[in-house]
Amino acid sequence: MQDFIQSLNLADKLSPLRNKEIVWFYVFLPSLVTYFVILTSYINSKPSTGSIETLHPSFTPLVYASKYIEIISTDSVNADGLLWINDEAASLDYLMFSDTVENRIYKWEEGKGMFTVGKTIYIEGSGCRVNATGCQSKVDPGSNGLLRKAAKSMDLLVCQHGERAISLLRDNGTRSYVATHFNHSRLNAPNDLIVSPDGHLYFTDPLSMDASHSLSGGDSDVTDPASVTSGGIYMVRSEHLQVAFEHGAPTEEVWLMDSSLMHPEGLAFSPDFSKLYVSNSDRNSPIVKVFDVADNGILKNGRVFFNASQLYLEECGRSTIADSNVVGECRQEVGLPNGMKVDIRGNLFVAGPGGVLVLSPEGSLIGRFRLDRPVSSVAFGDDGRLYFSAREMIARIAVRTKPNRVVQ
Repeated sequence: MQDFIQSLNLADKLSPLRNKEIVWFYVFLPSLVTYFVILTSYINSKPSTGSIETLHPSFTPLVYASKYIEIISTDSVNADGLLWINDEAASLDYLMFSDTVENRIYKWEEGKGMFTVGKTIYIEGSGCRVNATGCQSKVDPGSNGLLRKAAKSMDLLVCQHGERAISLLRDNGTRSYVATHFNHSRLNAPNDLIVSPDGHLYFTDPLSMDASHSLSGGDSDVTDPASVTSGGIYMVRSEHLQVAFEHGAPTEEVWLMDSSLMHPEGLAFSPDFSKLYVSNSDRNSPIVKVFDVADNGILKNGRVFFNASQLYLEECGRSTIADSNVVGECRQEVGLPNGMKVDIRGNLFVAGPGGVLVLSPEGSLIGRFRLDRPVSSVAFGDDGRLYFSAREMIARIAVRTKPNRVVQ
């Protein structure tokens, strides 16, 4: 075999010094490789938007000065409820999110190689069954907050606007209610949800009777005459949550933790899970509130962690408050406290006036990712990026910090 290989004279045939006929190949090959590198970079390049605003030196270690906000998707109607998925079974990482108007859950996948896979439909009728009475007439019928039931499971706990419930959407296509009522009154439009290390489920249910929410667009076949009449932060204890999973029926053991906020939406734990942060998406009281979490899971000592009233006014272009009972009416939407995440250092990344606010563990505004439209939710990816949704757009930016560990 060795003699045969030597007889081919490959060394002479492939040497540009000994075989002038192949010199062109050695000149052309680097150019070809360079062309494909440039082409791949061009195809996968993303348009940029917004800017990074540093307001305190402690923000600098969290961001890259050379990075910019990339737009990765622009064809949603109202994207929300971002959730990063590490699908070990399929060896894939991707972003999952709700479209509250289109009544779908989508996934956005970067893909491998030259081309990005992009956005594909994951679940139809995610917040209101397509054949449910009145589903199509609702303004905002879709799902919102999403949460995996377990780390390696693709079963999803979902906040459903249209069905006015917390539901379990199983990977096999079946679904069941987890929570639908509090004190015999129907929930309004559950917005976000989170699970503690002890397995207790917390969720927010804003009072949603205006045109931007589902209740204004007609009832569904699961709507009761009696509805909850205030915004609330609720808890379902782990033992009752498991019963709901096993029996496929909603639990009656829904506990009200707080009803002081009209529009509670985003939820996030501190790194040691001793505190729970809640955003209030209300122009009359745009705040982030924090609660201490007792050993039994009960929330206590609720207090204002960050007041975004002044930011809201600044973004609205106002310097004074015309009405002592109202922060002020904007001529355009500038964003209110909404979805949020916490990093390993205890910094909060929360949707708010002007984009994504970055708050220190002490509650000081240290930086902002500025956008020209309201941001609704944020999520850390395992790829070192922070993702956020803003109406029809999904954007991201590389960051130098990591998310708080996930309970699952």
